[in-house]
Amino acid sequence: MSYSSNEISQKTTSITITDEGEINEENSHSTLTRSQSRLSLHGINVPTSLFLNSWELKNNGVQISWPFPLIIVVDVCGNGDLDLNSSRTQILMSEKWINFEEELAFLVCSGIKSSLKSKYWNNLENIFIKKTKNEQFLSGLNRVNTK
Repeated sequence: MSYSSNEISQKTTSITITDEGEINEENSHSTLTRSQSRLSLHGINVPTSLFLNSWELKNNGVQISWPFPLIIVVDVCGNGDLDLNSSRTQILMSEKWINFEEELAFLVCSGIKSSLKSKYWNNLENIFIKKTKNEQFLSGLNRVNTK
């Protein structure tokens, strides 16, 4: 089993013996879980995912790339806002997005930390730091330890 950006996958090798007594190996790969999201702005659904694949990104589009899978339903409201394209189907990269992603990382990591013993959190935090290059995620993660 391995984990990468937004998913946990499994690679297996099956070994069988043919009727002739030869060893036959078959490799397979499957995704056990992948990040999913639903997003709305002030109660209005935005028909996009926060976890797009790189080939699905359009110009100036955004995606969350964190070191673990996550299923999340978010309604951005209050003073929070995000910039959308003209057809309101895609979130655009802006200062609002950067702030949103950092705050989301802070809230998610705070929730994880509060449910774990400190020694487990420290180990998990080290894994997160090693497995991601996402600046907003790392910034939110760093805020968890300073609160």
